[in-house]
Amino acid sequence: MKVLLTKLAAEDLERHWDFMLEAYDENYAQRTLDLLDDGMRFLAKHPGAGQFEILLDHLGKGHRRWVVGNYKLIYLVVEDRIVITDIFDARQHPGKMRG
Repeated sequence: MKVLLTKLAAEDLERHWDFMLEAYDENYAQRTLDLLDDGMRFLAKHPGAGQFEILLDHLGKGHRRWVVGNYKLIYLVVEDRIVITDIFDARQHPGKMRG
């Protein structure tokens, strides 16, 4: 399956990258980015992986989550695609999750 990022998810990824560069260093940021990329490739091969994201159940779309390190890849299976809707740092308050 093909993996697509919504505009929101792409902005999340950029924001996380900027934070990691500022708080840590480029090596840490790159390792984390590689880990997230590995998670997305895994989802492409295993589209039903992870659990339903109950914090987004109220949207009624069937959001799922795949946990990679400290991050949740929030996604939907749409026809023959994995659509990443949010990349959420699980160390944040869950109320910040947007889906």
